[in-house]
Amino acid sequence: MKKLLALLLAVVSVLGLTACQKTIDDDQYSDYNQQNSGYELFEENEYNCTYTTYITQKVITESKTKSSVTESEYATPDKYLMNTYVQILTSNGLFEKMCKDMKIDNYTPSELKKMIKAEVVSDSYVIMITVSTDVAEDALKIANAHANVAPKYLPTIMKDCIMTIIDMPTAPVKVE
Repeated sequence: MKKLLALLLAVVSVLGLTACQKTIDDDQYSDYNQQNSGYELFEENEYNCTYTTYITQKVITESKTKSSVTESEYATPDKYLMNTYVQILTSNGLFEKMCKDMKIDNYTPSELKKMIKAEVVSDSYVIMITVSTDVAEDALKIANAHANVAPKYLPTIMKDCIMTIIDMPTAPVKVE
């Protein structure tokens, strides 16, 4: 309500209109601005959409009795490898592929880079990817595109890894 009043007063002042049969002069408008300094007329909303993933790396061992290479189980990556995955999940190459494959036409890869954050969840091998935009529907669309493209893109950079989505993108949440 306070924002609406501020907007109304600004319009009244600029256009020289009267409100409630009273003209707001420059002194009154100036007084109003001083009392409400730092208060923005237009509020930008921000929405976050998040999903989580787990990445495993195939371990390749050489047999000492044979001259062949055998593959063994998948291993949990170390913290340096986790940080490498985070960098790949926020790389321009991945964002270019998202724009191309998922038809995200209204954003460039550099804009996506500013919107998408990936981080290792404390004391775990889980990576949380968060998309932040000012349009809730876009946050969900971009998060879903990332969740669809990233598991296919990651092994093209880091051979023998598998990205498993733990939780798919959730409904966007308004940031307070």
